[in-house]
Amino acid sequence: MFQLIRFISFLSIISLILLCSSCKDEKVPKKYWPRYAHEAYYYKLIETGLNTTALGRDWVMMADSVMKMPVKIELPYEEVLFIDPTEAFAEAYLFEAQQGQEIEVKIEYEGPDSIEIFIDLFRSQNEIGVTPLKVASAGKDDRRLEFMARKKAFYLLRLQPELLRGGKCRVVIRSLASMEFPVEGYGKNAIQSFFGDPRDGGKREHHGVDIFAPRHTAVIAPIDGTVSSVGENRLGGHVVWMYNAKLRMHIYFAHLETQDVEERKTIKAGTKIGTVGNSGNARTTSPHLHFGIYPTGGVADPYYFLVNTDTTTTKPVNSTKLLGNWVQPTIQIEEENSPVPVKLLATVGDKYRVMFMNGRKDMISAQAFSVILKSQFADLRKDIPGSFQDSSISE
Repeated sequence: MFQLIRFISFLSIISLILLCSSCKDEKVPKKYWPRYAHEAYYYKLIETGLNTTALGRDWVMMADSVMKMPVKIELPYEEVLFIDPTEAFAEAYLFEAQQGQEIEVKIEYEGPDSIEIFIDLFRSQNEIGVTPLKVASAGKDDRRLEFMARKKAFYLLRLQPELLRGGKCRVVIRSLASMEFPVEGYGKNAIQSFFGDPRDGGKREHHGVDIFAPRHTAVIAPIDGTVSSVGENRLGGHVVWMYNAKLRMHIYFAHLETQDVEERKTIKAGTKIGTVGNSGNARTTSPHLHFGIYPTGGVADPYYFLVNTDTTTTKPVNSTKLLGNWVQPTIQIEEENSPVPVKLLATVGDKYRVMFMNGRKDMISAQAFSVILKSQFADLRKDIPGSFQDSSISE
């Protein structure tokens, strides 16, 4: 009897140890917290069960499918787009950007109600079946996104509004210089020697750009950073190195006349680094700044970091009255056997961006719809100038 009691007590102790051990190992899972506005909205659909409705499923499907059929554009680009509030909507734009360019996206919405438009930027992996890499997202309620391209690549911009909201909005996508020009008072015309130019009879390549300006012209920091080195070497003469930790990028200034910063000092964009000279192996040339950019593990062409290419967009000039409607063109459209109905999605310059009944999208001259527009909206010319909701029709 005594042995039985001891055995039962032993089993109780073992059970208690196992119970405590399991309690110690148990971990309460952390609450899911979405990183991006688009992701947060999708999670809200799941929480409310709306993702199981027909409209909710369409919204999720559109976010995916539109990435496989983007609108191919060249920057700068501007269009007036119609968002249909009665259906799940998304649009994607594919364009190329150079390393160092700042991609700028601006959305201007005109409508009676507020609307949340999710702006997400992806880098194409250029491989079949490989999902594009998300590189930037606008914050909640933001209508603007800015991102510096870390490499030359094709990028995908996806715009998707919340459900049951719509109207007209202006979409502007541009590529800009991501840094200030490092020689004060000068611009791209002062660059007279470029990245990759041969040096020493072709034995090496030029890893930078040469910016010519009078001796003693101020050289400034193009971005924020820390001065990592102030010194002298055979090729560069008087040189300064600075480092931007956020971009993990070293910046090199050479052939300086004077060096006006101290090592380990944190400086802001626009701070004077030194002055233009021709020290080092540039003694026989006119004064200039050799400017180089070295991302971690490599070297980059500084040109697109510093120079704005064409940044002026072509303004849409066509009427926006029929956007979102299916219309019958009055002339035959290329690749179609006869005039077929198309849906007017957006107006771009003097064209309309349309969708055919089979889902194909294209740009079509406004002349294809001129008779319809003139007969149904003859009073459009009286509209207020400058309003993209009531633009004049194209002749």
